[in-house]
Amino acid sequence: DPIAMGILTKVYGFDERILVLAYAISMTAFVFIALAMQDAGAIAFGMVFCRYFLRLGNLALGESESLRMIRQREICDLLIGIAQDVGVDLDRSQIKAQWDNFISYPSHQDTIVMSLPFLTLLCAAVHCQEP
Repeated sequence: DPIAMGILTKVYGFDERILVLAYAISMTAFVFIALAMQDAGAIAFGMVFCRYFLRLGNLALGESESLRMIRQREICDLLIGIAQDVGVDLDRSQIKAQWDNFISYPSHQDTIVMSLPFLTLLCAAVHCQEP
């Protein structure tokens, strides 16, 4: 979803669906206005207006960057503890570096390269009742 990946980077779940739906409805309204006025400029104005609307929605409804950073650090600390419990051959700095690479990897990519110990650590951290 290019809208969610490019503009709505901090909004998830219900709020994201509402903003995307409002975007689609607004763009449809501008298309009908352009057809009624027989002026293609209304579509261009609508695109600009709707993009700013999405950016404002991302700012107003999105989570703050500081909360995201705290959450990432907490998960990294948990992974370090799990690595010590499981016996994965990674030290604290390696886990932090690989976790930062994993988190910052673009989610629209379909493949990711990671080391086998880090993959083992992620598997140990995620519990599935039915694999």
